Amino acid sequence: MTVRWYARQQQWPLDKVEVTLTHHKEGVQDIFRKQVILHGAGLSEEQRTRLVAVAAKCPVQKTLMGSPIIETSAG
Repeated sequence: MTVRWYARQQQWPLDKVEVTLTHHKEGVQDIFRKQVILHGAGLSEEQRTRLVAVAAKCPVQKTLMGSPIIETSAG
C-alpha cells in the first residue's frame, strides 16, 4: 500500500506490486526475507530502486524491526 501510494504521488507508471515473504528461525532469531516485484513496463531502474527503498520503510516493517513488546491478558 505504501509503495502504490508513493508511486501515485510521483505519477509513476506502477501497475501492480507483489510481495512474497518467508520466515524461518535461526536459534532464537527470526529471519524474514521479503521480495518486492514491481509491475510497470514504463518504470525506470531509478524508479524501481526508489520504490524498493520505500517498501523497506512501510509501517509493518518498521514495527517488526522495532522490537515490539506484546502483552497478553485474559479477557
